[in-house]
Amino acid sequence: MLKPRNRQIIKNFLTRTPGFIMNNILLTYHCTQKCLQCNIPFMHSEVPFMEEKVFKTIIDRLDNFGAQGITLSGGEPMLHPLLEQFAGYAKSKSFKRVHLLSNLYGPEEMIEKTIETVFRHKLSVSCSFDGFGEVADDIRQAENVAQTVMNSMNKISAENKKLLNPIKTSVNIVISQKNLAQIPEILDYIESIGWSFNIDIYRFTSKAHRENEDMKVKEGKMLHDVLLRVMKSPYLKTPVWLYKGYEAYLNDNFKKICPYINSPTLGSKFFIHPNGDVKVCIGEPIGNLAKQTPQEIFKSQKWEEQQSEFKKCPGCWNTCYTPGASVWKYLDLDTIRQMMRIKPY
Repeated sequence: MLKPRNRQIIKNFLTRTPGFIMNNILLTYHCTQKCLQCNIPFMHSEVPFMEEKVFKTIIDRLDNFGAQGITLSGGEPMLHPLLEQFAGYAKSKSFKRVHLLSNLYGPEEMIEKTIETVFRHKLSVSCSFDGFGEVADDIRQAENVAQTVMNSMNKISAENKKLLNPIKTSVNIVISQKNLAQIPEILDYIESIGWSFNIDIYRFTSKAHRENEDMKVKEGKMLHDVLLRVMKSPYLKTPVWLYKGYEAYLNDNFKKICPYINSPTLGSKFFIHPNGDVKVCIGEPIGNLAKQTPQEIFKSQKWEEQQSEFKKCPGCWNTCYTPGASVWKYLDLDTIRQMMRIKPY
């Protein structure tokens, strides 16, 4: 007999209801960096950290609704005083995956405690890595970024190897004009330690984000060569077809692909903020998971209005949304070959 959560998953799929399959829980807006490509540390809230009662309510509702996994993020989730307890509570549920998205940048004691939490609860983990030396410090608006993050990654790698690799590790990279020349070297390093990676390109996509002219890629030929290097890597997680379409997207000559429209159950991604507000890629909150069930949110007027906004949107082309929309329709031969490569885990 099917469990209630499994019946809910089937119901969501048959009715094309978003399944909260992909969830990013922002435990705080506070961060140890002020990255040029991110606006989260500049957000303001009366709730500095997600409260324990709110977190547990959200986790229980996501679990009952059939969510397959959650990501604990921020801001910087390492700053949350209850990260250890939150990770343990999430792992006690039926999720296939509990993931930590961190900068892995901060005081050594905090990083050590976080690494202990990762291995104690067998969380998968990813971090950002956008350059070396002054380039990284400039992009991340912090000091000694690359060396600090590399030290953290190397510690995780060493512990993972000692324990026969129970932890899945990955890196998120954003290509910008500032780090374009360093991307091959960045990939060499990531591959040398056996971490997989997603890679994106900086572009201005929303009025909610701070546009930075110096970050916009201006060297088309170099970008083309860099993307060829990206697509050859056996450690690339994102489908190859995405990178084939980047240059068309940047030239405003692309076909819109939207997960919220094309594949609402499997592709829709949600960002759950410290007060419980639920947001998508654009617009105001569609509801609040601390106060509403998923069923109530998707029957609301706000969700109906948000669906209209999706249809009006010209479309984006990034690793957060696009792959989940079209993994079947846009699977090409190069992506199939990529999926058959030997992976680091």
